[in-house]
Amino acid sequence: MLHRAQTAPQKSPPQRWPTLWQRHGPTLVTAVLIAAWLVLALRSLQFFCYEDDEGSFLLTALSMLEGHTLYTEIWHNYLPGLVGLVVASFRIGGISVEAPRVAIVLLGAVTMAATAALAAASGRRWAAPVAAALTLAAPNFVRLSRSVMGEVPANTFALLAALAMLSYHRRRRPLWLLLTGAGVGVATLFKYPAIIMLPVVGAELLALTIRERWPWRRLLGSALLLGLGAALPLLLVAVLIDVPTLYEQLVTTHINASQRYGLRLAHNVERLREYALQNNVGLLPAALLGLGLWFAGKRPGAWLLTAWLGLTLPSILISSPLSSHHLYLLLAPVVALAAVALASAPSLLSRRGRPLAPGPLALGLAGVLCVALVVYHLPGTLELTASRLRPAPDDKSEVREVVALLRERAQPGDQAVCDYPMIVFRAGLSSPPALVNTSGLRMGCADLQADLAIAVTQAQRPLAVIFWDNKFLDHAPEYIAWMQREYVEVMRTEVKEQRNNPPKLRAIYLRPDRAP
Repeated sequence: MLHRAQTAPQKSPPQRWPTLWQRHGPTLVTAVLIAAWLVLALRSLQFFCYEDDEGSFLLTALSMLEGHTLYTEIWHNYLPGLVGLVVASFRIGGISVEAPRVAIVLLGAVTMAATAALAAASGRRWAAPVAAALTLAAPNFVRLSRSVMGEVPANTFALLAALAMLSYHRRRRPLWLLLTGAGVGVATLFKYPAIIMLPVVGAELLALTIRERWPWRRLLGSALLLGLGAALPLLLVAVLIDVPTLYEQLVTTHINASQRYGLRLAHNVERLREYALQNNVGLLPAALLGLGLWFAGKRPGAWLLTAWLGLTLPSILISSPLSSHHLYLLLAPVVALAAVALASAPSLLSRRGRPLAPGPLALGLAGVLCVALVVYHLPGTLELTASRLRPAPDDKSEVREVVALLRERAQPGDQAVCDYPMIVFRAGLSSPPALVNTSGLRMGCADLQADLAIAVTQAQRPLAVIFWDNKFLDHAPEYIAWMQREYVEVMRTEVKEQRNNPPKLRAIYLRPDRAP
């Protein structure tokens, strides 16, 4: 009997798989979602163009590869981060629309991972895959993260800067402060409004200083390290470019645009409302709850996220002109905070043996409400996201016909001018360096007038000039009149795209010696 008692079966050890799932499940699900993004995005890069800026960036990079100098020969009212990335993409993957779009897709994957890591910093590990899923479901994300635009790389490095700042909380090494600043500096090279991340991470540093009662000398030294890290990428680039010309094209144009358009607060609020509705308005109350839970958990990052939203939102509302893609920098903090709230909803609903009290009950109801709002708005959001991820190799057939016409007429070395630059790039042509950028902002607030366009066209004699987006019609009609005298018109039509806007003139002019 004694022997039997000693050899009786022991209690089975805890189940291994549930433990492994709890430990590695969030990382695994996040990785699967990122892989899904890569598959969906890489199969849907054939759409013609997101905005005319995309074509301008591609033509600018192409002109640089041809040996022309940014700012001195090519007008460019941006810092050089994005065109540098496009040039690198062309060198690696060949000159095509898809090569730099692949680079942006990969940065989108990094954005998903970084947003997930930011949400997990709240202490709720399952917030990571929730954040990745919410990012993947956002229409604004899937559109911009497949387009050659500066918002995605800027946001990626802003997120990396935020994560580096949180790493400084755990390991107080000066290197993390330098890396935080460097992330802000690199983000600024892609999109200069990203410089606002410097006071954002500075707010987290100040909160740490107050909580731990640092001496002011230590705070000053840390702030200097942060600023030095941000300055280094900008200074390295400044050595390679014409800074006075950059100032004229970037800063002066920005000032002129602000004076021309003025403060359009009502318009900007409407843009913000449309953005929130498109990207699931239920995320906003969830983000507020998530921020409260983050503060309640006393985890690093609460002040950083508060400053991120508190500084970015007003700066966006006073920007002129404001487009929907400018709002992209709001997505990561909103998604990270909303993910915290949604991942916390089950625990908020669980009493865990505690007596029912108003506080826990209110939190539980808030969690349920946030989940309900997100789920309620999810079908419309997913429908828009799915439509944007659908492959569209034949979209904008009318524009593609123009591209085909130009390809038939083009010979190696030919150039073209167009106020919708993607037409020129897809036709395998380049533009005269001075007319690569034909944006309405340049025409309305900078140096591109009819006399400059005429002089460059007379000197360079491009194969074709295409009017497509009413920019020359609105700002330099004399150029169109001159073109009608000097070139041969092969197509002309007017298209009414929007009820409240005038029709768009669409015309193609070929050089007389190459006209049919």
